[in-house]
Amino acid sequence: MGPPQTGIFSIQPVRPTGCRFRTRCPLYVTLAAPQRPICETTEPAMTESPAGVGHRAACHHTGRG
Repeated sequence: MGPPQTGIFSIQPVRPTGCRFRTRCPLYVTLAAPQRPICETTEPAMTESPAGVGHRAACHHTGRG
């Protein structure tokens, strides 16, 4: 084995817990504090979106009125 390597190392990005999009979600920032924990702890399942047939979304708050 040679000397320790220096320079650029490959670092794996840290994925947020819960919904992977919450850090850049425009809906998340508008949610009241009691509605945010589910986004922070649980990854949402892909479901049919109320946007129309053939549209799918992975969001705990899809279709909220």
